[in-house]
Amino acid sequence: LRGERGVPVTTRDLVAEQLAGLSGPNDLVVLLGPGSELGWAAALRRDDLARAVLADWQAVADRSRLVVELVSHRSGGIGPTSTSHAARMAGVAIAAGFTTVVTNLVRYADRSAAPAADVLDASRRLVPLDRRHLDRDNAEGFVKSGKEMADIADEICRAAGLDVSQADRLLARTRALA
Repeated sequence: LRGERGVPVTTRDLVAEQLAGLSGPNDLVVLLGPGSELGWAAALRRDDLARAVLADWQAVADRSRLVVELVSHRSGGIGPTSTSHAARMAGVAIAAGFTTVVTNLVRYADRSAAPAADVLDASRRLVPLDRRHLDRDNAEGFVKSGKEMADIADEICRAAGLDVSQADRLLARTRALA
């Protein structure tokens, strides 16, 4: 709670301390998403850095506690909410034997609430409501239906060059973790 949004105050060492005292495999799970070091490595298209990040996390946490979060808001380019970014993260994670799940970084109940979220973000930051201050590329950060999430999972798997049946397994792992 001490940090600014986007600036983590938790360190890998602090997480390792918390993990050390736990016995059950689901007591605490580290979710490595698009805003994590792994996500940044994927955005830079640096699979070598992504593998190094996974190795660094594996040094402090059992692989069963590490989960890679894939997100696609179908935004363009290679940024953190693009399908290509999610596919790159999936490829590195699966090749290294890590569990993957698909989420939607939900910020509002339905698509129509995106402008209200923009106003609230600008108010919180005390900045003018302007495109340069938006946290989103589009209005895809809403609660999607199961069918919509299945379409996203399928899209990510296809972009990653994975068998389409992987999408069903990705959704099943997501449900199990949730």
